[in-house]
This record gives sequence, C-alpha cells and structure tokens, in this order.
Amino acid sequence: MNRRRPKKLKKNMGQFFKFDKEQTDVLEHLSNALEEGDSLDEDLDILLNAIYFPSRNVTADSIFNSPVIAFIALICLKEDGSYTSIHLIPPPISKIQYLMRLFALCTFNHWREELGPDGDQDAWLT
Repeated sequence: MNRRRPKKLKKNMGQFFKFDKEQTDVLEHLSNALEEGDSLDEDLDILLNAIYFPSRNVTADSIFNSPVIAFIALICLKEDGSYTSIHLIPPPISKIQYLMRLFALCTFNHWREELGPDGDQDAWLT
C-alpha cells in the first residue's frame, strides 16, 4: 500500500498566510523601506496596526484570514503535521496577547499625547 506522506509545512507557508489589500500594501512599503535603509519606526507601527487591528472584519469568510490566527494555528503544529503538546500552546498565545495589548497601550498613549492636557478626552474616541 502506497501511503502519501504529509507535505512539509515550510513548502506551503506562502499559501497559509492571507493578507488583505491594506496589509499587503503596508508589507510592500515596509519591504521597500528595508531595502532603502529608511527608518522603520512609523512603518512598523502601521504594519502592527494593520495586522493586529484590521480596519474590516477579515475573519468573516474564514477564521484563517487573520494572519494572527493563522500564526497561532501554525505554532500548534509540528513539522510532520501532527499537533504539539497541549501544554506548549498557551505560552505563545499569551505572548501574542501581551504584544497586542502593549501595542494598543502605546497607540492610546500616542493619541493622548496628540490630544494634549487641555483637550477633550472623549473627542479621540469618536
């Protein structure tokens, strides 16, 4: 009996992550900035915002349309396609959650600085 072996994950990585137009544009801009040696601070902020907090619901068609969810799914798999131990899954999810919260906090602080000390604190929420 001829059994087919599972394909290696590394060969299919490009097909696994799906980016919307905004995310693709930001990735291209970041790639160009890297090649040209430009500063990446603002570009990285824009990329993280587009990936972590997309402007539209990217998971409406499929849960795996989110690069973050796709990444979590990949870290739950071994190279041979089997699942990793259930005890190894929570730490990376916690790290991603921490990074998302840290990025959100930095964004909120930036908005607060733009508003200034005398500004209407409710104005930036609308």
